[in-house]
Amino acid sequence: MLERVGISSAVQRSPKIISKEGCGYCVRIPERRLTDALTVLRREGMAPKQVFLQTAEGEYSEVKP
Repeated sequence: MLERVGISSAVQRSPKIISKEGCGYCVRIPERRLTDALTVLRREGMAPKQVFLQTAEGEYSEVKP
């Protein structure tokens, strides 16, 4: 649904450092499209459980959408 509205995305395994429930999957999107992506996902009833930003150094920080 993200790609249908022009937001590039990729589904992948969640990094172990942020996956609290064992194995999981995440949707990777460009940070500049985060607000648009969250709007689309919520509208379609698929709000994320958690949202993380990844730094250039590869570290993650959780953000509250």
